[in-house]
Amino acid sequence: MDTITYMKEAGILSNKAMREVSDLINHLDTLTSHQLVDFTLIYSSSEMHNAVDVSANASKLEKALLSK
Repeated sequence: MDTITYMKEAGILSNKAMREVSDLINHLDTLTSHQLVDFTLIYSSSEMHNAVDVSANASKLEKALLSK
């Protein structure tokens, strides 16, 4: 997550990197609260919306956020 955050700040995110990050949606229970916040910010970014169908897994993210 830290690497992707730095890439976003530098403006060098690729669709491939975003698809890799989006795979974390299936492992949200392994993220710390801080990582979950970072993931949420990146998952809701315009770059992610261009790379994957965010709405398909929005309920998983909502459930993870409510459980933390």
